[in-house]
Amino acid sequence: GPALEAARRARSLADERVREGKPNERDQIRAEWLIGAALVALAAQEEANREEHLIEAEPHLTDALTRCRRINLVELEPDILLAWARWHHLKGDPAQARNHANEALSIADRCEYRLKQADSHNFLAALDQEEGNPESAITHARTARERAWCDGPPHCYKPALDEAERLLTSLDADLPRLP
Repeated sequence: GPALEAARRARSLADERVREGKPNERDQIRAEWLIGAALVALAAQEEANREEHLIEAEPHLTDALTRCRRINLVELEPDILLAWARWHHLKGDPAQARNHANEALSIADRCEYRLKQADSHNFLAALDQEEGNPESAITHARTARERAWCDGPPHCYKPALDEAERLLTSLDADLPRLP
């Protein structure tokens, strides 16, 4: 899809900088993560090609996380960990998916990355809903909604806000008024 093409183009540009003798590790990490995340998203959409996309995503996500941790690039680590969480979820390993999502949330909490908190809470809410734990799902979705709200529309993290509200509606939970 277009996201994968754009991610591969980003990787190509990062590689070009390396060839020019001006490497930027952050750009390489971001490109590897984006390729891996795009492949995981395709795996979620295309059940027929799921395994192929997941196999292709694995080295990209591994490289991104390894490089990220090597230079302590904390601001990208939660995103990479959430991509891994989605990868494990699609592989049918909810425990490992939860571990990665909780690790992403822990970093996002420690660094006060509200938008990454919203994404992590939404993922955990969806896992809880799948596993038949509506109380925990509602708690995570409400927290995701609050984190995504920011200053309220239009100054909000719209994708996470919409996902949190979709989850809460599907759980028959009320949407408390936000400031």
